[in-house]
Amino acid sequence: MAQPVAWMAVLDAWATLGLNEWLEVIVADFYLSHMWYGLLGKSHMRYIGLHVARVSANDIEDEEVENFWRNNLLPHKGICPVLPVRFVVHHSQHFFTVIFDYQQHKVHVLGCYITADDNAMDINGMDPDNWNEWNGLEYWRRIGVLHGWKTGDVTDVSVIFVDWEQNGVDCGPIACSVLKQCLNSGLDEHGDLPVFQIQCGHRLRIHMLCVITGRIKICCSDYLMLLDSSLDDWQQDDIPDEDIINAIQNGCHQSKCLKLLQKLTVVSATCSKCQRPMVHQDSDNPPHDPWNEDQSPGDQDSCEAERSDDEESLGMALPADRKVKLAKIFKASRLLTGSRNCNAIVPCAIGTHLQLELDALPDIEATNDSQCSVSALASHRKVKDWHLRSNKQFPRPIAPPALAAYAGRRWLQDSHTFDDYDGGPTIKMLIAPRDIIQQ
Repeated sequence: MAQPVAWMAVLDAWATLGLNEWLEVIVADFYLSHMWYGLLGKSHMRYIGLHVARVSANDIEDEEVENFWRNNLLPHKGICPVLPVRFVVHHSQHFFTVIFDYQQHKVHVLGCYITADDNAMDINGMDPDNWNEWNGLEYWRRIGVLHGWKTGDVTDVSVIFVDWEQNGVDCGPIACSVLKQCLNSGLDEHGDLPVFQIQCGHRLRIHMLCVITGRIKICCSDYLMLLDSSLDDWQQDDIPDEDIINAIQNGCHQSKCLKLLQKLTVVSATCSKCQRPMVHQDSDNPPHDPWNEDQSPGDQDSCEAERSDDEESLGMALPADRKVKLAKIFKASRLLTGSRNCNAIVPCAIGTHLQLELDALPDIEATNDSQCSVSALASHRKVKDWHLRSNKQFPRPIAPPALAAYAGRRWLQDSHTFDDYDGGPTIKMLIAPRDIIQQ
């Protein structure tokens, strides 16, 4: 990542993270590469950069394979273990995520089309289920050759498409977000996709801008540390100017990014979609629940009944589509059994949380509020539990106590012995005149 060719081009293209801008390929590749190196050794999937996975008309040479193994930190000797590979495809000015599972012979294509309607996906005579429309077969073979894996019979590969509604502009940030979530979660033992969220493009652009801005400064610092050592991959034409390095070190680049960040933050604060992440999951391949495999049918029925009760209580104030999606999530994992809708719970700082008894006409003889009328006593409410607290001042949980009427004097009598100098000389009189001091 310290190579100048890796971060110099991002300096000229980071502005594409702005509002309603088409994301540049180099920006998406830089962001995903940073995420991949950060999770190296922790993820059960591999990442291939856009410039590496891109299909070329030329055959793959041994030098290209050697550079690929070195840049992706693959073992120099031996065989590379077979793991799912995920990458982003940029085809026809559109970004979408692809996951290759060579063990299960499955291909997951996420967000290839900007609509979830099956009838609307067939545009310009294109078959939505044909992965050759974006050279998927060539991607399958190329990535297998780079890793030294056997691709097998391509006719047995199962291609699974998962699509959702998109606006056609935020496809780049959304594809990066989906790929990052799949990288963190990975595929299950059956080769199925995890549950992932499709967030609004405003929030994704804000996150990517913060990550890229900080990463550029780190890459520049690493470059200056390695500048004395001669590396074969660094060419003289790729060395940046001193003005560019000084601008990054002095914070000029960060100040420009801060202006764009402020614009995105203002728009995101007024966007309703930024507060509503949508949960999508492949409906054709429901996830397997390992907790239910060892249970008896009776236990499973009881668990289903408990989940249905929880789903009904949770989905009372939710739309029908969200209620169905939540029901699928509850059935996928028993860890969510008994969970509640946090958004429907009133915070403790809102409202009066003291449990009040029902309003009833109190007994006049048993009360000491002799100065209150019957109508005033009827409006009084008594606190049921004093251990509960409330941060709200009005309305009062209980009427203020009645005070006795004034009788006699309403002020304290003056005390003439309070000051020993009462009636005597004051301090000003005890000070000697100035003319006496001067003499």
